[in-house]
Amino acid sequence: MPRDPEVGDFVYPCFLLARQLNKQPPTIAAELEPKLNMRMSGITANGPYINFRIDRELLARTVSQQIILANNSYGNSNDGEKKVVVIDMSSPNIAKPNYSLLEDEAGAMFVHLGRFGDVLAQAARNCEPSEVACYLLVLCRSVNSWYARHHVLGQKAALCAARVCLVRCAKIVLRNGLRILGMCAPAKM
Repeated sequence: MPRDPEVGDFVYPCFLLARQLNKQPPTIAAELEPKLNMRMSGITANGPYINFRIDRELLARTVSQQIILANNSYGNSNDGEKKVVVIDMSSPNIAKPNYSLLEDEAGAMFVHLGRFGDVLAQAARNCEPSEVACYLLVLCRSVNSWYARHHVLGQKAALCAARVCLVRCAKIVLRNGLRILGMCAPAKM
């Protein structure tokens, strides 16, 4: 994602292509821009980068249609079911949260959070922004379910720090995912 959202929703750096094609990255970006715009719209070359924009109206229409078609099963997934997650804390650093204190389901949420980049890449490859929406919905459901069963504040300091870190990670991923979909995350609920 670009640092400045004004230039686009996604950015592709042409540096790796430069090595393969033996051309300067800005030249490659300039050559690719018209070719990509023949198949898509909202693509601009900016120096060594190609910036992409999401058609938010099309995205909203596509996602809402898929939600309606899937009805109550939209966003359901069995990813991570019956899988083991190992979090090695052989020498805990007292300056950082001790994740070994967390429940198994919290470990599964960390794994799910770690898939965010892969989900974005797959959604871009498939031209299916609904994959991001599905991922975020599953994340919301798992965080909400975990949060309803486990107190974050008012625990021993080490457990509280680990749980707060998990909640902060989920907040960041949700905020970024919603931003990509053209939505704003609520500041407070």
